[in-house]
Amino acid sequence: MEETPDESGPADLDVVYERTLPVNGIEMHVTHTGAGHPLLMLHGLTVDATFMRREVVEFGRTFRVIAPDLRGHGRA
Repeated sequence: MEETPDESGPADLDVVYERTLPVNGIEMHVTHTGAGHPLLMLHGLTVDATFMRREVVEFGRTFRVIAPDLRGHGRA
């Protein structure tokens, strides 16, 4: 996975990006890819966004997929 590119450039639809964002006093890890209408994907309990990696890649061909690690899971 790669660091997020400059948001002004086109996204490479075959690459999944990761970044950490400050949200309400904590660091949230977010996986994202694609372009178009946003699609927020939330994982279930005891897993993290890597559990949905295949779906993130596939939906990223049509949508701008955003898959955060929920608080207390993964790298959040």
